[in-house]
Amino acid sequence: MQRLPRRRRQSPSQHRLRSTRSRRARPGDAGRRGDPAHLRRSGGRDHGRTRYRLGEEGVHPPGLQRSGSRGHEAPAGCVRSRRCLQSGQALPLDPLLCGSQPQGARLRSCALRVSGSVISTEALEQLAAAAGEGSLVSHETVLVDDVPFTVTLSPESPEALGRTLSTLDACGVGVLVRGGGSHLGFGNPPRGAELMLSTQRIAGVLELDAGDGVCRAAAGTTLTSLRAEANASGWELPLDAPGAGATVGGVLAAAAIGPRALGYGLPRDNVLGIEVALANGDRTHCGGRVVKNVTGYDLNKLYTGSLGSLGVIEAAWLRLRPMPAAVRLCEARLESLPQAVSAGIEISRVASARAVVLHQLRGEDVRLVVELAGDEPTVCRDERALASTAPFVAAAPEALDDLRRRQAVLPGDAGTRFRLAALPSRLGPLANSLVDHASELLIQPGLGLLYAGFAASEAGGLERVARAGSSVGASWVLEAAPASVKRECDVFGDDGTALALTRALKQRFDPAGRLNPGRFMGRL
Repeated sequence: MQRLPRRRRQSPSQHRLRSTRSRRARPGDAGRRGDPAHLRRSGGRDHGRTRYRLGEEGVHPPGLQRSGSRGHEAPAGCVRSRRCLQSGQALPLDPLLCGSQPQGARLRSCALRVSGSVISTEALEQLAAAAGEGSLVSHETVLVDDVPFTVTLSPESPEALGRTLSTLDACGVGVLVRGGGSHLGFGNPPRGAELMLSTQRIAGVLELDAGDGVCRAAAGTTLTSLRAEANASGWELPLDAPGAGATVGGVLAAAAIGPRALGYGLPRDNVLGIEVALANGDRTHCGGRVVKNVTGYDLNKLYTGSLGSLGVIEAAWLRLRPMPAAVRLCEARLESLPQAVSAGIEISRVASARAVVLHQLRGEDVRLVVELAGDEPTVCRDERALASTAPFVAAAPEALDDLRRRQAVLPGDAGTRFRLAALPSRLGPLANSLVDHASELLIQPGLGLLYAGFAASEAGGLERVARAGSSVGASWVLEAAPASVKRECDVFGDDGTALALTRALKQRFDPAGRLNPGRFMGRL
């Protein structure tokens, strides 16, 4: 390139990255790139203005070296979860992800290793921006069926949830959807989920109409707080799921029930409307605050019990029940399991029966607990009628709550818990076939449900349950088990007809398999 004499105007360079500053030659500059040695000045950089001027960062990596190997800077490292850096936090915060640094500085030079794969820095930044400030949280490892999760996304609002799902879909990232975590172990082992997606921040009672007895609650609202507000207005929340910290969204997604389901009904019976964010980020709603507003397909019942595999629940309209004027709680001890089952079925037909539960530990008598609720004359009449079925006495106020907690944890660590559904008239033979092998039985005769717990030392529980169920036409679900047991079977049993329909629905609602991949029926 020809240059004109000093202090005269130079002809423009043919190179599009022409340098405007140069430095004088220094010892050792021989063979180096840049301007000729006799024109170089100290303190300059090769193409410095072009590389570092505003708007050109995307063209040249900021770590490009001027000498040596001429290689780029070292590849970005990985961020692993670490111990809690802030005391008193349920989910400890990693300062790189959600500390006091600016958003760009937190994720600038790192990738995130989760569940055996790496999510790029760009994807992390997009997810953090979509979900809102403080929504990307790194925490100690949480194992779900031996699959580790170290990062949770918690969108701050329903709108942020929609944006987050849209970004997840665009980035090709699968998530394990969770509510309060009380039913986190329910379902097949996750497959291909890289992050947890929590709805706990989308919480609150959005509307409660004491005149109509309906309420609209966000998905992250705990049953405890919603029940307190309903009771203060003279109403009762007809959701009785076991497990501490259960949320509205989690209970509906898992269709979880407790001992009072006999009087309350199933969760799907109490949902008037539901708001759902689909896997591609579209926000939808179905139903409404009153039944007469509902037209078309009843998608409420489709989403309830789908385990978050079709969409993420944002909020729901729920039907409330009037507070009963009188409540009686009593129990009886019976030696014979068939006699106890027959008595439980008969009592379940009583008008004021709100809960009828049988509980038996191996080698012990059967405990029959009954709760009556309604107006005072009806409850008194039904209470007198109980004397003809079994020797009842008054039960402790916490008796039913103890059975609800027991339902969620039986038979203990490393054991297996099955839920079998059969006609009430066939519960007796079903219970007899399992009583000598199961360590614990819990039966709700009015609903035709039997929970069987097998200790870790009990081998062959799956085969016994499958054989006993087929003999009476009962279906079964493996509610809790070690991951090694879950890998051997589908926890939702083997129903070819239902599986084909479920697969078609999954393909329609979540074709890319972003939501709870592998967890639902058929490992969808």
